[in-house]
This record gives sequence, C-alpha cells and structure tokens, in this order.
Amino acid sequence: METLPWINIREKRSVCWSWDSLSLSLFVYKTVGSGQADEISKFIIAFKSSDDDECLKAAMVEIYEAAGEYIEGRKQEYNCRYVVPVPSSRAHEISRYSKAVCGFIARIFHLEYREGLLFREWTVPSSHMAAYWQRLSVKEQSDSLGCRKTNLAGAGVILFDDVRNTGNTSQACRRRLRDDAKCGEVIRLFLARTQVECE
Repeated sequence: METLPWINIREKRSVCWSWDSLSLSLFVYKTVGSGQADEISKFIIAFKSSDDDECLKAAMVEIYEAAGEYIEGRKQEYNCRYVVPVPSSRAHEISRYSKAVCGFIARIFHLEYREGLLFREWTVPSSHMAAYWQRLSVKEQSDSLGCRKTNLAGAGVILFDDVRNTGNTSQACRRRLRDDAKCGEVIRLFLARTQVECE
C-alpha cells in the first residue's frame, strides 16, 4: 500500500471530551460507505489495517499532543494505573497498531500495559463495517468478550480503541473490566468517533 502523508491531519482535529461517558475522541470519522470519506477516513482505515507505519507514528503524535493533558488529568483524578486495548472483532486478536499505541501510552504516561486482559472469545461483525441496525448491543458485545480474572484493586484504566461508533463495544469492555478485573473507573480514548455528537 502506498504510504500517505499524515502531517496535515492535526488541522482536522475535532477533540471531544464527554464527562457523561468519560471518553475522549480526537477526530470525526466518516465511514467509507457513507460516500463522504476524507483524509481522516483514510487515516483510520490505514490504522485499522496496520500496514502504514507513518500512520502509526502520526497516531502517537496526535495522542501525545491532543490527549496528553486529558490522560494526565484523568490519571490523577481516577487513579489510572493501567492501559488496555479493545480487542478486535476477530476472535483472540488485537490490532497490531492498537497494541503499539497502548505500549506508547504506557511508556509516556507511566502506566502498566495489560495486553491480553480483555479478549474476544468468538468473532463478531465489525462495527465500523456494519449498518447501524446491524451493530451488536452492549449485552451481545459483552457476551462475546472474555476478561482474565485478576484484581486491579480499584485502580482506573485507560481503554483505547480506534473508532467509537455506538459506544457499545467500549461499554461492554468497561463492564467486563469492572466485573472481572475489579478495576475502578474506565476512561475511554478513541482516535475518532462516528455518529456520536459531542456532549
């Protein structure tokens, strides 16, 4: 795949923090199927396909520059000690770039990266490719997820995912982490959001 220059994406930032859902997203993503795909859409697709290392570098820069203050603030406020990636829609897989971003967040913000804490027990339809009415509910997402039994002793977690569609996947991950890993608050961090208005 041809490497695209991502240097101009910072001009397209649309940072949105929601106190209600304790979530932060950095861009607005227009799905390819919408017919409105733009540079951010291409950026997110490149991130999802994990085949453009310049895209990964750009994602890390954006997280550091646009989300760093929020991560530090929530880290203090909610005693966040861990960072965890949202599993792929495919069974027992996590995006290579999501792993890399979580490792980066852990190093820069002095958190512990818990790869494999959350996992997908069986493959489910990919939310970003499905029509709105075909997307799984929070319960359906939760049923497909597993979480290794552990005790995080009420510490907060930064949960990273590339795109927020309905929010059902990350909400299901939050439930699993709180029920099975005994964590405290879960702060959700997304590169982009679709069909979700800033509150």
